[in-house]
Amino acid sequence: MMPVKTGVKEKGFIQVLNAEIFDGKSIVTQGAYTLLMALKNTAEEE
Repeated sequence: MMPVKTGVKEKGFIQVLNAEIFDGKSIVTQGAYTLLMALKNTAEEE
């Protein structure tokens, strides 16, 4: 998980100021809460 620094918002788009840290990585845009809960449950079981 990495924080996103946002910039200008216009016409449904949002500028990502720290976009370089996401190069070559997958970004979750839908179902993020479900994925987060699955990751947290896995961490507790170990």
